[in-house]
Parts: sequence; structure tokens; C-alpha cells
Amino acid sequence: METHPKNRNLTLTYGPLWRGWPLCPGHTPFVCEYLDRLLETMQEASSVNKRLCAFRFDLHYPPEFTSTPESAISRFFHRLQREVDKEMSMKTRRYPCSVHHVWAAERHLSARNHYHVFILVNKDAYYSWGPFPSLIGGNTGLGTRGGMAHCILRAWAHALSAPPEMVVGSVHYAKNGIYYLNSNRPNRSAEFAAIFERASYMAKAATKIYGQGFRSFGCSRRKETGQLAHQVCEAGVTDCGVATYGPGE
Repeated sequence: METHPKNRNLTLTYGPLWRGWPLCPGHTPFVCEYLDRLLETMQEASSVNKRLCAFRFDLHYPPEFTSTPESAISRFFHRLQREVDKEMSMKTRRYPCSVHHVWAAERHLSARNHYHVFILVNKDAYYSWGPFPSLIGGNTGLGTRGGMAHCILRAWAHALSAPPEMVVGSVHYAKNGIYYLNSNRPNRSAEFAAIFERASYMAKAATKIYGQGFRSFGCSRRKETGQLAHQVCEAGVTDCGVATYGPGE
């Protein structure tokens, strides 16, 4: 491991594994502190729900936006939990569904940030995207339809104080962006490894923003009260947890 050249509070790793888990190939180096936060969040999510569904998507600012408030990502996750809770409250069979999340802010060729996001939820509550939002044929229930894809859209619209139809093209749902983890299965380690490998992309050092006061990485954590809180992995974080859910278990 070596110190990050642009942020001396962070360290880099170049290997194919992190604490025994595979890393996304072709994207080294990775930030060690971010990898530990990712692993900790996945551990927490799998301890809360034995059957998990992981969703991978990107959030962009609409082209009409001239400002890109950094606080939007925090507002997004707070609103997403509310959208999920509201939807669960209207179902006949209701399941507890805390939204565990990891995000990374990046800036590549554009002058504006975009966000890579992974969320992990109770698979009994959500196991697919549901219907995708679309403006074909007019506003097709963007503010009311159920399903995770619509919850995400409404949460991002709320975070930006914009109507859903303005941001419908700013949420990108990843190809092959759904993963499952069943902690009761014999192959649970393989399922965990597949999710960690895909999500580790967000911990790569490239295209992150350093030295400008921007947050580059964040995740959810569990308070002592049992409720999820939003946490940002700031420069200088040293209390990254070490996972206890080891490869091969």
C-alpha cells in the first residue's frame, strides 16, 4: 500500500483482492479506506437482512441545471428511504426495508459531478427494478407508480427540487445492475464476492475529486438507536471497520 499522492490521509492498493475479496479488474489503484467502508456496509446490510437485493445505478444532474448542489446526494438518500417506507406502508404484506447505500462522486470529462450508487435492500420487499420511468406517451405516472426504479426517480427529483419529468433522463439504471445475496445459501460467499467486485469500482482512485472541498465517497451506517444514518468518508477517516464475514464462510 502507498499514500495517495493527492490526499495523504488516504492509502492506495494495487492488488486484485482486498481482505480476501475480489476487486473490479482494470481499475487499480483503489482507495483502501473506501474499500473498508464498502465492506463494512455490505456486512451490516447482510446482518440485517438474510436475503438481500443490490441495485446499481448512476445519478446525473439534468442539463438544465446551472448549479450542482453537493447536498443533493444526502437529500436523495433521506428521501429514498421515505419513498420506500411509504410504498411498504401501502402493501398488504409489509417488510422492513432499510436502504443501505454506498456512493461515489466522480468527474471525468464533464465539468459537473455525477454519482455512482449501490443500494442494498430486503429482497422480500424489492427483487427487481419494477417498471422503468418513461415519458413516452406523456407523464406515465412518474409521481405515483410503484417499484424501485420509480422510488429512485422521485427521490432524485425531490433532492433537486425538480419535477420528476425533468430528471427522468438523469437516472441511469445499470445494465445487469441487480445482484442477490442469500446468507442462508451454501454459495453465499460467491454471491457476496460478486457484489463486492462490482461495487469496488466506486472505490477506484481515478476520476475522484481531491483538494477542492468536495466529498468523493459516502455510505450508510447504523446508529446505536438501530436507525440508518448517512455517513461521508471524509479525508482522515481512520475508524474503518474490518469485515468479519470472510471469504469461504
